[in-house]
Amino acid sequence: MPEPKLVFAGPALAAMLALSGCGGGGGGGPLANLPDILVDATKAGETAKGAAVAAREAVDMAGIAVGGLTVVAVQGDSTRAQLNAQAVLDAEAAVEAQLAIAQEALKAAQDARSAAQALQDALNAQLFLANIDGQVSKAAAHVDEIAGLLREGAVLAGYVETVKAHDGNRTPGEIGQDVATAVAEVIGTGAVPDSDFTAPALSARPQSAAPLALTGTSGMTWAEIHGKGDGDNLAVSIAGMTAVEIAAQFGSPPVDGYASGARVNGAYRGIPGFAQCQGTCTVGTAGSDEGKLVGNWIFLPSFPNQGYVRNEDGSYAPPADYAEYGHWLDWDPANGNAPRLNLYIGGTSSGSEPGDLSARAADADNHDGDVARYEGRAAGMSLTRETDAGGMTVPGSLKSGAFTADVHLTARFGTAPTVSGHVDNFDGGAHVNGAWRVDLETTGLLAGTVGTGIADGGGAPGTWSSDPYAPDGNVRPTGINGTFHAHFGDGHAMGVYATRNSGDDADDM
Repeated sequence: MPEPKLVFAGPALAAMLALSGCGGGGGGGPLANLPDILVDATKAGETAKGAAVAAREAVDMAGIAVGGLTVVAVQGDSTRAQLNAQAVLDAEAAVEAQLAIAQEALKAAQDARSAAQALQDALNAQLFLANIDGQVSKAAAHVDEIAGLLREGAVLAGYVETVKAHDGNRTPGEIGQDVATAVAEVIGTGAVPDSDFTAPALSARPQSAAPLALTGTSGMTWAEIHGKGDGDNLAVSIAGMTAVEIAAQFGSPPVDGYASGARVNGAYRGIPGFAQCQGTCTVGTAGSDEGKLVGNWIFLPSFPNQGYVRNEDGSYAPPADYAEYGHWLDWDPANGNAPRLNLYIGGTSSGSEPGDLSARAADADNHDGDVARYEGRAAGMSLTRETDAGGMTVPGSLKSGAFTADVHLTARFGTAPTVSGHVDNFDGGAHVNGAWRVDLETTGLLAGTVGTGIADGGGAPGTWSSDPYAPDGNVRPTGINGTFHAHFGDGHAMGVYATRNSGDDADDM
């Protein structure tokens, strides 16, 4: 990169040349140059200030990037970790460049001051000189500030040291490899957890988990039903509504008056919560108000984050048939704070009724007879590697991160129900091979994840599990969820999936 150059002192230089008799034949003399000299100095001061601002911003960005170097911080994304490490080193280079700009600006301000000082004896230039001195001082202060950002022991030096840890020469590429290696240890390389053919286990979902994917619908929250935004008051006016439709208690005395703040437990169109009086409230006893809530009545839900679906009669009820799924990395305190991949399946499908798995004849409600197909999506963590002619992993070739894929299952019902299928269309980035395919070999279709089979990705044998669910035991499973762990010739994948019956619920996919 060429050294930054600034050109500010044209008028200042012209003034000094004019005093020495080297000026041109223009009019005005040296006095006319003083305003231009001040402009030069002011520009130099502002340039130094801008350099200081840019340097501080570079340090701030480095502070953000340095927090994303571990496998958990980047959620297994080795490329992101490498880019974050490079951003820290780039920040150091950016601050060094801004220091050079500020130093050049300081020199320009000093040149302007020298020009003004040369005019001081010939002209009354004290006011100009004082202002120019101020710009020199500002530029010098900004140079010192930027230089301080680069000093040993400064916060930026700590960020750079974090990147270059160990031998002091660690590179961003090596940090990316560290993350990918950690992912390899988390998802296994074919020996664990597949040696005993146990499918990956499921975890509970913490509040801090990333947003999860859905099959079916989880409904709308109270805020979504009523068009409320984040931070909005959730209260909804119920003035004028029939009182007993909110709470049966309103049908019993007293019905004439309620004190401000009084609460009555009830339900708003099937959504549990409470009515509350704000001000003066009554239940009408005559005329058009009879049996109606009169005054400033509001309603608030008991469970604002619960999802609800709208029934045909306009009432609401919790959804009866949906699945949510996802994954995240965290530190496992029970295993020395080693990284851990969590796989999650929830919603109404979690631990619910598996549905009717018995043999049945085909009819209008069971058009496939004893065979049903299920389609859905998978998500999880994957790793790719390059190998040499001897089958050994090429150093520096590991890449890791999150993936998504399509899942296709076929269930066969009867006295010994089974399920089989495959996973394909892997996507996610350099840590995914789009040609991967995992054959989910036939296994028993049973309630819970005890239905475990072999997942064949072309490498060492892997495992997969299946768990059917339905709203009740009289219908075929609405969906089948589970986990899988697969090994390929050039990588590995571990994830969770959720599917829906592709015939009955194709619109819900």
